[in-house]
Amino acid sequence: MPISNPPDISALVVKNSGAYTGDNSANRGISHGLGRVPKLVVMYGGTSFFNMNAHSSGMTQLNCLSGANEVSTTVTVANATNFYVGTGSSDEWRGNKSGIVYRWVAFG
Repeated sequence: MPISNPPDISALVVKNSGAYTGDNSANRGISHGLGRVPKLVVMYGGTSFFNMNAHSSGMTQLNCLSGANEVSTTVTVANATNFYVGTGSSDEWRGNKSGIVYRWVAFG
């Protein structure tokens, strides 16, 4: 049975996207422009896919799938301005390898 008057959820979900070039810095802030703490960030860079999602301790884990490898990196908790990537390592799967262009979509 279809809903006769479905609610407009567009005001409940905010989405923004962008890109940045990695610089190997630790806990680099990436401005997401949502105006609220994101619930989910999905990223792609080099040959790796990433996600961060909100849970009880906030967005502190950057999860990466690169080939057959799955890696989690602890980063600074996301806020209403930035999500964070990188550990200062030059590894692509830390989300901030120098010279790699990372593309992202954030949902709040």
